[in-house]
Amino acid sequence: MIVFMKHLKEALLASIIVLLCIIFLASAIINFKQLGLYSRVLIFPSLIFFYSIKVKRRDLFFSLFLLFFTVAEFLLFCAYSIDFNKIYGIKTIYLSTFFYTLAYASLFVLIISNMKIKRLIKGFPLHIIVLVLFGFYLLYALDNMLKNNGLLSVAVFEYILASIYNLVIILVLISSLLGYLYHDNKKSLSLFIACLCIVFSELVQTAYYFMEREQLLNLVYTILLSVGFLMLCVYLSFNKSKSAAMGIGQETRVWFTVKTKE
Repeated sequence: MIVFMKHLKEALLASIIVLLCIIFLASAIINFKQLGLYSRVLIFPSLIFFYSIKVKRRDLFFSLFLLFFTVAEFLLFCAYSIDFNKIYGIKTIYLSTFFYTLAYASLFVLIISNMKIKRLIKGFPLHIIVLVLFGFYLLYALDNMLKNNGLLSVAVFEYILASIYNLVIILVLISSLLGYLYHDNKKSLSLFIACLCIVFSELVQTAYYFMEREQLLNLVYTILLSVGFLMLCVYLSFNKSKSAAMGIGQETRVWFTVKTKE
């Protein structure tokens, strides 16, 4: 009976997350921004509840990622609810960006800590070189976009914060792909797709502020973000409520058990 109730709670929370993502996506299609704000701010608290029920041995860094991202989403909700043009709204945006940066940094540490660096370098040297070059190109493109659109004319703090934020999301994208290549399983694939969608949604959002056809870009941004959130739910579904039995091809951390293909 207890097991049944646990599975029922998991199914209910997963359904709520899917419903919130659908509402968030629908709000962009019908251009109902207020509905999108309310649905989006509830997604990560629901993910936290789902994670707490689904996983018995919780990972510290993934827990920090969920926590920091939830705080950032709440601050962003407050910023747009207050008034983006008011001084407190702008300061809240900065604080939200800071927590997003902490969230992505936690996710990066999570991914890297589940891999043996020497084995990674030995197994995928060409992949690493190509991805690092691609990462540098993305950072260069984003930096040029910021400079060409007058960001340097404002406070240096804002430019530095934006640059660090861009660096962290690119690191998350690169490390998640390497993590998938390293582990080669459905769980790492779902995390990579989630990171890919979320990071590219951030890139689209940057273009959204500086380019025309805002409605189309906003729709693409919302689609990518919705898929990213859903894939995080899929990633969590691969976690076991009890620690997996150890065997060949498995690695264990202090908080977390990871299965890899050699």
